[in-house]
Amino acid sequence: MKSGKRNTLWICSLLLPPVLAVGVPSVIAAAAGELFNLTDAVEVQDRASGEMLFGVAYSSPDTPYKFTRIRQEKAEILVVGSSRTLDMRREFFKPGRSFYNGGRLSNDVWVTRQALERLPPDTLPKHLLLALDQYDFNSSCSDYESDLITPEIAEAKFTDGEDRWGRLARVWPSVLKDLTRGKIHLRGDDAAPGIGMAAMMQASGFRKDGSYRYGAVIDVPPSGRSTDARLADTFERIEESDDSFIHGDSIKTESVEEVERLLAWCASRKIRVIGYLPAYAPSVVAEMRETPTRYGYMDGLAARLSGIFTRHGFQLHDFTNVEGATDEQFIDGFHSSERVAGHMLLRMAGTDPRAAEIIDTESIRSLLSASTDPLVLVP
Repeated sequence: MKSGKRNTLWICSLLLPPVLAVGVPSVIAAAAGELFNLTDAVEVQDRASGEMLFGVAYSSPDTPYKFTRIRQEKAEILVVGSSRTLDMRREFFKPGRSFYNGGRLSNDVWVTRQALERLPPDTLPKHLLLALDQYDFNSSCSDYESDLITPEIAEAKFTDGEDRWGRLARVWPSVLKDLTRGKIHLRGDDAAPGIGMAAMMQASGFRKDGSYRYGAVIDVPPSGRSTDARLADTFERIEESDDSFIHGDSIKTESVEEVERLLAWCASRKIRVIGYLPAYAPSVVAEMRETPTRYGYMDGLAARLSGIFTRHGFQLHDFTNVEGATDEQFIDGFHSSERVAGHMLLRMAGTDPRAAEIIDTESIRSLLSASTDPLVLVP
């Protein structure tokens, strides 16, 4: 063999492993939609004849994605809040009224206000279903510091500033790691189309109406689901004072003031607000109350916020502990299911004229009666 050919083979043998290590996960990520352009992804999802999920696994574009969709949808009824709002479905609201679930647009009330203020006037909703997470008002948990916020920081939250090459450079090592661990697989031929690895592997992602499909949970038959396993992480967080369950005994005044500003802004634009505190699984509420000093900030929180809502002509509904709900009706310790959402909406409609105007109580009751699944109402 000539020395030139030997050198070529030798070089190729050296280059092949890194080329494969980068190339294979890159191709997988690209084919799955992980390297999406946000505008293109929204267009593809909209053009799909059936339901197409947007569920990426290696990045977190939720805020710019939801902000883009909200501007596009121009929905009359808009849900906003964290991931704890994602159980709200279009089918729960009266027909003939456009609806979009903007859950995951924001994780705190400040971001919610910033997002709404940046929407063009013709995209603002007439009805706003506003979820306020209890832990956003924990003085030991909330990281809201108004003096540190600049217009640039606010604007960056709603813009997908990462191009495909930048996303590729960040994503491929994670894809390679999961590939070597056997975590990456494709669903069967009958799987619905989706954008992103979570959508393609687990049928998990945002639906066209903005709600979220927890495929990894709901695609398991009810008899095979483990409620204890789904709630275990939440109990660990409570014990370790971690993440959204950091122990705290006082309410953060700045977060309350943000609610005042947000409601005043909505009232000035004739946006009808329906507020609520999202639900926890019953055993989680019991554990949080087992040691009162752990979460003292929650005492009186609903009453304090309700006063602000009333002052602006709105109502706040406290669903921290939903009467009649069970642990098996929760995705995890603090994310409720469609069934719990249905019950919450019925109670809203029963006490709040603004809620009764938009909530389809007849449809919800029919869905509750027809479904035997603890988590799913809409087929």
